[in-house]
Amino acid sequence: MIPLIPYALIASVLCIKNACLLRASVPLESPRVQNFQRKLLKRDFEPDKFSKPRGSLSRYTMKEVLSAYEHSAKVLSCPISTYECGNTDPGSDFKVKSLGMCAVVASGRQILNYQYGLEIDSFDTVVRIGYGPVQRFKKYVGARTDVIFVRSTMDSIRSMNAKRTIISDYTNLPFSSGDHLPTKFFLTLPASCQLSDFKGKSILKLKLLSHLECNRVSDCGHSENRFKLWYSNFAPQDSFSNATEAFLRPLKGFRRESKVNSKKYDKIMFTHGFELILALLYSKLCTSITTYGFSKYPSYHYFDKGHSGRRVRPGHVMGMEYYILEILQKNGHPIVLKAYQ
Repeated sequence: MIPLIPYALIASVLCIKNACLLRASVPLESPRVQNFQRKLLKRDFEPDKFSKPRGSLSRYTMKEVLSAYEHSAKVLSCPISTYECGNTDPGSDFKVKSLGMCAVVASGRQILNYQYGLEIDSFDTVVRIGYGPVQRFKKYVGARTDVIFVRSTMDSIRSMNAKRTIISDYTNLPFSSGDHLPTKFFLTLPASCQLSDFKGKSILKLKLLSHLECNRVSDCGHSENRFKLWYSNFAPQDSFSNATEAFLRPLKGFRRESKVNSKKYDKIMFTHGFELILALLYSKLCTSITTYGFSKYPSYHYFDKGHSGRRVRPGHVMGMEYYILEILQKNGHPIVLKAYQ
């Protein structure tokens, strides 16, 4: 039986209840989008806001964030379960820099303000988050998918059904081979039981810095034996907690909580998109990372119809995450931020 691996501060949205090329930006008319309703929150709300530090506070904060990034690198050693990190699946043999120049395509609605589709498809590797529609929006989000990060619902995770978790993304949108079948591999949560592959593509896992339930390792039987060595190298729980707090400590004072926040939502947690970017940076699988649609401000998804669904879960502070990435970019880390406003 695989033991429970230490994990970090607090559950993400998945785990609450059940649930570099430059081009001029050209505002465009958004295409028809489908109605997208989540089960977790039934109404929209004013999200948390973040004000950037100024003057001497900015210099101090930058120093603290860079220190936190270096500290977290030790905790997120081998953040992706590749062959070199202990995965015994030969299909996981992706070495440092093997993904080349990576485009990470998030689902912020701001991406519809830019016609970046062809630019995104020109990268060596296109990484997507979740099962949002792709081909219908290819002018904006590109058409290729090489790696896709699937955030299974807690219902599917608790069922421990390895055949179900890879097709159960928390958006409740269906898997489509035309939109979502990656040319390289799937990325999933440590808490989800997984087969060795899906439709011929290997399934790898991703360590999360600031989440609780999603980093829990279940006893998934023989199908998960390939991950045992990778699991055994997880840092202790306190290390995850301390690394997360090192990022948050100098930034908390610049957050203004929304009225919707309650004790349930008063803690700050990172989005899965931010966690994915950190993992790609630490893994060094990409020679560079360019993000698209990773919003500077809380927004709806590009595939939401009108203003349905939610802009962002309470506790996520998009401006804070963007500020951290901005600091990394300004200090020589291989990341470029695009289509964010």
